Amino acid sequence: FLKKVSIFNQENEYKIEIVRYDSVSYGEDPYQQLKIEIAAGKGPDIINFGGGYSESVAAGSLTDDLYVYMDSDESFQREAYFENILNAYEVDGELPVVPESFSIDTAVGLSEYFQNMEEWNYQELSAIYERHKEDHILYPGESKSDVFGFLCTGSMSEYMDWEKGSCNFDKEQFKDMVNFSNAFPDQMVYSEDMKIRQMFAYGTALLYRSSISNVWGTGLNRALFEGKDITYLGYPGIGNVAKASHIVLGINANSQHKEAAWKLIKYFLSEDYQTSSATNLPIHQNALLHRIEEAKKIQYKEADGEKIPVVKELCFEGEDAVQIDCITEKDADTLLALIESVRENSEVDYSLYNIILEEIQPFFDGDKSL
Repeated sequence: FLKKVSIFNQENEYKIEIVRYDSVSYGEDPYQQLKIEIAAGKGPDIINFGGGYSESVAAGSLTDDLYVYMDSDESFQREAYFENILNAYEVDGELPVVPESFSIDTAVGLSEYFQNMEEWNYQELSAIYERHKEDHILYPGESKSDVFGFLCTGSMSEYMDWEKGSCNFDKEQFKDMVNFSNAFPDQMVYSEDMKIRQMFAYGTALLYRSSISNVWGTGLNRALFEGKDITYLGYPGIGNVAKASHIVLGINANSQHKEAAWKLIKYFLSEDYQTSSATNLPIHQNALLHRIEEAKKIQYKEADGEKIPVVKELCFEGEDAVQIDCITEKDADTLLALIESVRENSEVDYSLYNIILEEIQPFFDGDKSL
């Protein structure tokens, strides 16, 4: 982020000065210090919420609605972007922040187990697991707390209303999630000869927890399952969700330099920047399509006087990596369909998440009822 801001400073009349809000300077919750400063009419003009962003951080009108800036700037074309990804970061119809780029968090399974199940719920997941649990596992690492954590982090937005400052954990969907998670052992037991990669290729593991952070992701997943038909399920009741890169930008509602602040954000959203420098999947459509076309071509490097293909890898500790040297047209179509399917983000308030984990443990231990 610092390097990219430095490039902006060199190319523009505005000069951006970086101020760090971190645990060293501000204790365990630097976001609270930021909120205090903004409430007092102070704080930085532009805020990069970073990897710790969740709707709880932006709640309370700390930042301006970026849709206002986008729609009033004649040089900015909102339709050039994946608007459903922007919509996934809305709060009460406004856009308090914009991610520079994003990943897609999802779950993948062999289609033979998950036919016609692009949208699913916990009852269906439970039924499939019950049908196959004698000779299958859900995924490597399954345990009560791990399964619950995996499912909860992907669906937290369903239970929170940050604008109203309220939550509802009495929904049947949440109860189904807890009960499903409780069916697993307290700890996953690994055998010495367990080959995780083979478990996906052979279908022994029903689900692969996948985070697709670049245009190679769907191709690598195809190779992991050795070309068999696979289904992208996402999270029960939610589907596939967006996860922001470490650059998540907003404009302080009290800023005295809003024009300059918007110019920096527009720089991060520009097609040139998105094509060449976006950290993960570009939010600009043409930039993503450019990267897809590049990924369809095999790239070569020189080694000992020979040209050898440059490969992308999906690694599993102690096992041979999954490798591909390009993506196919079908991989590209799958990626675009996944992006278009996203309606929610998976940004988690970890202070709240830790409370939930602490409170749910007595149920898993058999000491409390649901």
